[in-house]
Amino acid sequence: MVQLNRNQRCFLGQPQETGWEKDLQELIHAALHPEESSTEELEGEPPGAGVTAHVSEGLTQILAILDWDTVHIPSQLAFSAYPILCTAHINCVFCPGPRPLTWHETVTIVPLLGQNLQWGKAHLIVAGCRQCRAVYYVDHVTRPRTPHSLSRVQHLEYETPFLHVSKTENIWVDRRVAQFQEAAIFRFKASWQGFADVLNRSLLRDSLLLRDAQTHKLFVEHFTRRLVVAHGLENVFTCAPDPSADNMTKALLGFIGSNQGIVPGSLSHVCLDCAHQKRSRSDNVEDPQLGSTPDDALGEVDDPGALGGAYAGHPLWAGLHLPAPAPEVTQVWVRMAVMDGKTLTHRICAMDRCQEPLVGYKSGRFCHLHLENENVCGINTCGRPIDGEGDVTCDLPAHVAIHRAWKQRFGRASFQGVRHGIKKGGPWDPDIQPDQEDAETDLGHTFRARRTYCVQAIQWACGMSIGWGKCYEVESVSQVLQLVNFWFPPEGPRPAFIVYDNACKLLAHIVTQNTHDLWLTTTRFVVDAWHYINHRSTDRLCREWCNPAPLNGSQPDLVILERDGMGQMCASRAFNTEVAEQFNAWMDGFESQLRQMTDFNFDFFLHSVMLLYKEEVEQRVESKQRSIPNY
Repeated sequence: MVQLNRNQRCFLGQPQETGWEKDLQELIHAALHPEESSTEELEGEPPGAGVTAHVSEGLTQILAILDWDTVHIPSQLAFSAYPILCTAHINCVFCPGPRPLTWHETVTIVPLLGQNLQWGKAHLIVAGCRQCRAVYYVDHVTRPRTPHSLSRVQHLEYETPFLHVSKTENIWVDRRVAQFQEAAIFRFKASWQGFADVLNRSLLRDSLLLRDAQTHKLFVEHFTRRLVVAHGLENVFTCAPDPSADNMTKALLGFIGSNQGIVPGSLSHVCLDCAHQKRSRSDNVEDPQLGSTPDDALGEVDDPGALGGAYAGHPLWAGLHLPAPAPEVTQVWVRMAVMDGKTLTHRICAMDRCQEPLVGYKSGRFCHLHLENENVCGINTCGRPIDGEGDVTCDLPAHVAIHRAWKQRFGRASFQGVRHGIKKGGPWDPDIQPDQEDAETDLGHTFRARRTYCVQAIQWACGMSIGWGKCYEVESVSQVLQLVNFWFPPEGPRPAFIVYDNACKLLAHIVTQNTHDLWLTTTRFVVDAWHYINHRSTDRLCREWCNPAPLNGSQPDLVILERDGMGQMCASRAFNTEVAEQFNAWMDGFESQLRQMTDFNFDFFLHSVMLLYKEEVEQRVESKQRSIPNY
């Protein structure tokens, strides 16, 4: 505040006594007279109003003479007071030229959850610019959308030490509490509700409790800033003033994308666990095992035309054994990416093939395009109006019976149903078979919302997350190809190998769709080692082109020579092809949370945890000194 006051008085036309000085006197008085705001009995006599006047009059001069800023005041000269929530700016960042920030609102005392996880109070100070009408808070700035507009937009402060988590109660939280929540989510798979419950039961038992909505807002405020900075959108991102958690989430997804995403900075990652220099077949001649296997021992195709169709005579079959490069040729690096699907889902419209989000996510069944179907019988082939308000079928006894049987079977199989059965003490059988099950299966219904099919995720072979995308209906090779094209556009770098449990079908789909697809010249598609043993031995395309570890020397970039503990040279896989399975196992802890999220919270959460996982792998690579300098 002293800096704001000093900066404002340096400009011509400014009053000698600013609003900052008045607020500064109030804060000094509150610090010297804690008995006025405390309910406890304090020892000693208060210093009196005269001391407050002397301190406030000389404070500016003292700080100017000693050249202290507001951060480095010696501890022996500081006194205890409420934390001050004030902007770090002293001039407006939107106006051309230096324009001082002036007093805007009276100082407000607000509740603050501090870094020690204890409730306290803080002084909230708001500054403003008289030229552009921007208003500066500690964690954000609002300003008119256009110079003469009545509507306003909000810009975030990305290095703020405090976050606003409740508009109605005006609650603020120290940013380090959000970092604590981040660690709890990553390490313990804590939900927003679980984090609030732990704090309330252990640390905040006898004080103001933190509600679930406030921990959700804390998560969104913190990770919105993390994601905006990671994507380099600090000068671009804006949202509505004082947005709810949901509105801020939707605003961010409008910038970084929904339904799919790329982890910022991941495409340029290279380390010794996911890359090595390009090898030729001659690099493995030291091994008596490698290269001695006949070419047809693993089903190598001698006559590609025998496969028929688009494969016959295609350049895909040429150049299998590459010669060693000339000594003067610069070596290139070979990278491997691994992808797999994981059944992480959220609810969508009950109408077949519709991918729109629900209206009324808690109990809704339809999107905004099919909302009128709420008044139509839930049996797909019926089309008659429902019997009454709250019903999902018409008055036909057969349809009512189908819904009753469905509700008896699936309604009790929910968490609430199980808990109710346990409380009653009666038997609970989840395998109840309704009489009308066959009829229900034949007719089809819209008694409840459908779900997305899975999330397809891709990592480098070291575990570094690259991106993710949703598959709505099935995990088809056409959808997977669309996601791969999104993660690795033609104009960018592409991995030398992509590992996928159904790589042979994906490769066949690429060849049949476009025989000149760029993927056929840049990347080899390989089945991961765990799934490869279950692929048919008669599938010659799979065995020849998708083998993760061919021992005939045809892929020296997949099989390398290493010395075992006995000093013997042996063949081993150059990359870990199971990192996607390992990542899926780690994501298991979030599955129950994600199932209950709206579509936009689902996407925001995936963006966030993918960023955390990427940063964790980066730290692991650096700690093990596996990074590649000067790549």
